[in-house]
Amino acid sequence: MRAVAEKLEIEAEDIRKFLEDYGDIFLSLSYYRQCLDQIEPHVSGFLEWLEELQGSWPAQREPNLLVACRTIQETMNATMLAITGRTRELRSQH
Repeated sequence: MRAVAEKLEIEAEDIRKFLEDYGDIFLSLSYYRQCLDQIEPHVSGFLEWLEELQGSWPAQREPNLLVACRTIQETMNATMLAITGRTRELRSQH
């Protein structure tokens, strides 16, 4: 215990609190990762549908619709990338 406390630069009595906090962080990260895994197929399916929509003849005649579709795609892709990047970063730190 002393060696662990020294390595973490905390008092031996604080190890219990440290482990509780670490456990909370780990459980939270696991929960958010599970949520992301659940929504990812739905987001991917929606983005595929947007691609199909943009390729349709009626949509090709509506430039505003095409702009809106591209904006939605870019926003959703950037959001998913940011979330996956953050969860990956947090996982590698712990």
